[in-house]
Amino acid sequence: MNSAVDSWHLTDWTFQEFYKNDERFQDIEKVNKKGKTKFISGIGIYQHFLIKKCPELEYMRLITNGTKHCILRDSNRKEKTVLKQGDFSSDFCRKDYHVSRFIIEIDKQKELDFEETLLKTIEFWKSFLDSHK
Repeated sequence: MNSAVDSWHLTDWTFQEFYKNDERFQDIEKVNKKGKTKFISGIGIYQHFLIKKCPELEYMRLITNGTKHCILRDSNRKEKTVLKQGDFSSDFCRKDYHVSRFIIEIDKQKELDFEETLLKTIEFWKSFLDSHK
């Protein structure tokens, strides 16, 4: 959980460090077709930009918000997290030798291994931060 939270919060930290004055990521107000004004924060624009570069960050965001609020506030989201038990096997592998692991369940047919998803975000952040040296 902590690694997901830290991975997501790097969006806040890198925004403050590198992009808070970037013209692409400034607060804006948009007026919809009904004439209602919607405020969009610069950090939100930046986070959306990063999720396009690393889609796995969206799962880190969902896990972060879920650990903070205990539920997903967006009732349209179907993802959930579960602990998955591996089966017994003669060839030891931590993923299938009765070892619990954290799974992101997209729907009944698709699930992602949390560790693999997290490792993709770590590689993204390594590359991203290296590009800012």
